[in-house]
Amino acid sequence: MVAYCEISSEVQKSILETPQSIVSGSKRDFLNFRVVQWQQNLPQGLCFSGIDDKFDPAKEKRGEYKMRLALYLRANQMRIIIHRKFMARSELNTIDATEANVMASITRDSIRVLLQLARDTDIYIAQQKTFNHFLETALSSLLLIMCSTEDLKRFSYLSDVVEALELVEQLASQSAIMQNMWCKMQSIKETIKVIQAKLSGETSSHCGQADKEPQEAGMVEQEPPMAIGPMSPTEMMMVATAIPPAPNLMEEFDSFEALEEAGGLSFANFPELGQFLQEYENFYF
Repeated sequence: MVAYCEISSEVQKSILETPQSIVSGSKRDFLNFRVVQWQQNLPQGLCFSGIDDKFDPAKEKRGEYKMRLALYLRANQMRIIIHRKFMARSELNTIDATEANVMASITRDSIRVLLQLARDTDIYIAQQKTFNHFLETALSSLLLIMCSTEDLKRFSYLSDVVEALELVEQLASQSAIMQNMWCKMQSIKETIKVIQAKLSGETSSHCGQADKEPQEAGMVEQEPPMAIGPMSPTEMMMVATAIPPAPNLMEEFDSFEALEEAGGLSFANFPELGQFLQEYENFYF
């Protein structure tokens, strides 16, 4: 863990002190390499092989499995933070597609591992604060990718978001901590429903339009599509402040302000995400 803490310190220094406009890809690659190397150099008994690595009480102790899993999720989380920092391109007010794809792959892996953990064992609910931390980081980062681009291909990640929300809702009946987390996610859930309905409607509309004659199709006035244009940080803040505030988890550090300083990404489809991100300090670091 000493090596991990050294990497963590270097990543934090890069995030907090390096202006985003002068950050280099080589720095990103170096930090990511150090995390991967740290993970690969772990003793065999501490290695975790991903979603196929399921808990078997006949082969190992519960504590040993949790340790392996926690180290795996820590590595994923650090890589998410690295790529999330370098994903933004402030001069274009957009995101880098390559970075987004890499980060999406890591976040979806973390979400799926946590979903399987909660479904197959009671380890998640027993250590919910720890695993909630990893889930929040992965979920907020995946939402960031979806809401910061007009590329509809990003909505292929929607199923992972929905499953994560369903997990939180299911566990909310078993824990006050999960209940509070679920309450904070209500605005995100409602927005997801709207987007699901919109995507479903667009699919039906395109199928129906293809079956019509061109002359007939031209006579039908189509409903204008939902606006998904970029929204400035100021506009997003206005929307976010309209949502009832939740308890601040880190009073001395405003992650929303830090997000603005990090590049001011616009939020095309999830203006409510500003409030969600503001409430979780681990979104930023």
